[in-house]
Amino acid sequence: MDLKHAIELLQRIQENSHGRQVKLCIPVFRPGALGGTPCVDVIDINAGFDWDARKVMLTGETQLTTLSPEEVADIRTSVSKGQSWHAYQAHKAMKEKLDAAEARADALQAELDALRAESATS
Repeated sequence: MDLKHAIELLQRIQENSHGRQVKLCIPVFRPGALGGTPCVDVIDINAGFDWDARKVMLTGETQLTTLSPEEVADIRTSVSKGQSWHAYQAHKAMKEKLDAAEARADALQAELDALRAESATS
């Protein structure tokens, strides 16, 4: 979206607000949230410079990050099964630990096999 179009939309929203204060915020993906759309308030607007020239940057009150499409799919699957994002993160961390432990066990088994073969030939 270009700045001119954004300004037109913002002016239209302001005109239709009938004098009421309207907050500028950025929606965030938070599966399973109840109530209104989860969002982060915009606390600053700056013109980009150098590599960010010709961009207008909105700064939220908290830092935002992007998730990979795979992470989004995993989250949606987890939420559809009634699980929370925190449960998904805990499961993911435990799976990484399990995978590392299995790799270490395989390496130790290979080392043991090599030592047994060496001692059998001695």
